Amino acid sequence: MSQIDDPNLDVNTKSSTSNRRQSQLLSANLLASHIVGRSIEISRDYNGKPYIIDLEPLISISHTGKWMSIIINDTNSVAIDIERVRRNVGPVKSKFTTHAEIEKVHRIFPINPEILIWSCKECLFKILPFEGILFIENLVFDSAVQSNTESRLKTRWKVTHEHFIGHYTVNSFIFEDFLISYIDNNAEV
Repeated sequence: MSQIDDPNLDVNTKSSTSNRRQSQLLSANLLASHIVGRSIEISRDYNGKPYIIDLEPLISISHTGKWMSIIINDTNSVAIDIERVRRNVGPVKSKFTTHAEIEKVHRIFPINPEILIWSCKECLFKILPFEGILFIENLVFDSAVQSNTESRLKTRWKVTHEHFIGHYTVNSFIFEDFLISYIDNNAEV
């Protein structure tokens, strides 16, 4: 995770969208270059999914405000999402979760179960190579294992889509004021 330090980056105005995207892309290139140990260039495919030009590792990028997270893996598809732990997604929760799912997740993540659900489903959406994914119908919380610390979780999600049925494990942890969720493993079919 890295903070984007660009004095021209104003995340609060719509007129800065182009500048913000350019700053994010430059920051992603620099951070990913640091991770892989050489200069690289990131591009996006027709769906907007990032990839590293002329290099095999798979990459996922997420932003929130001036913060960015990146995950890179040589062999498995990956996905990452970063959110503010206290972000209020209440007004849109009916578009991605159910009351029953919120109750189940609340038992393991009472701080803000909706944001954990959102973050995990965002990772699932990023890793699945299919169109037409419905967050409520196709991505469903299955179970969880909490590690020794409150700040680390492993959740298991059932994916039911016309092109794929299986499970993914999503790892999540709290870093300062952020929830970071990621997938770095293959699906269980």
